[in-house]
Amino acid sequence: EPRVDEPPAPPLRTQDEVFQHFSPLLRKEGMICRKNVSCFIRQAIKGEQIETTIDGQRETGYKIENETSWVACGKAAGEHYVLTEKQFQDNYDAANPIEIPPNASPQSNRLRQKGFMEYNSNRQVWARKVDEQDMAFFRHGIEAPLGEEDAFFMAPWGESMLVQLGDYLVIQYPGGNNEIYRIEGGVFGCSYIDTSLPSKSTTDDRDTSPPFQNIATLVTALTIVGIVVHFGLAGAHSRRFSGGGKAN
Repeated sequence: EPRVDEPPAPPLRTQDEVFQHFSPLLRKEGMICRKNVSCFIRQAIKGEQIETTIDGQRETGYKIENETSWVACGKAAGEHYVLTEKQFQDNYDAANPIEIPPNASPQSNRLRQKGFMEYNSNRQVWARKVDEQDMAFFRHGIEAPLGEEDAFFMAPWGESMLVQLGDYLVIQYPGGNNEIYRIEGGVFGCSYIDTSLPSKSTTDDRDTSPPFQNIATLVTALTIVGIVVHFGLAGAHSRRFSGGGKAN
């Protein structure tokens, strides 16, 4: 039974609330990121319960309600999560599974025995790091109790999802659905790269090559300078003795 002096827990933000609030911010301020690591994936079993746990902390859960979903195991933290058939087809090279080699590690052996295969990713997302203002939004402006800085919102799959300061909120890039979810900060840093920063060649077309490309060019330039100086001095010397070099 809660203590009377404890503030009430803020109501859970709905998936639609979170998407409507953050989608414009993600497109305006967010990064365009590509998942640059492969993933272990197997066919889900109808009726099974999948828990996403990172460093011993429960993030969210899934109840498999169909026979078309897939279970993924991330490489960064070994976390399990669920993909729909469309998410699997759209975001991974589904036609080219890679067999997990036997005896690579105890974890690999367990994944192999459960039917996991390795798939390369082609997933792209808009991503934005969660800051203090974002956390206040999730808490409806209610100050968190001392030592309880987590917040939650409703995930696209109908379960509550943990969100913490420094995590990332992501939506599909360039578009395609109205789903938003969170990726733990450490996992995001190990799994995604920012592709939104333009390369130097596209932002600065000026010639930035060094003035002397090689030794031969440098020698030629110095030779020309030497000739000019030589004839300049010779001319001055000649004018001095012929009266043409009178000083003012």
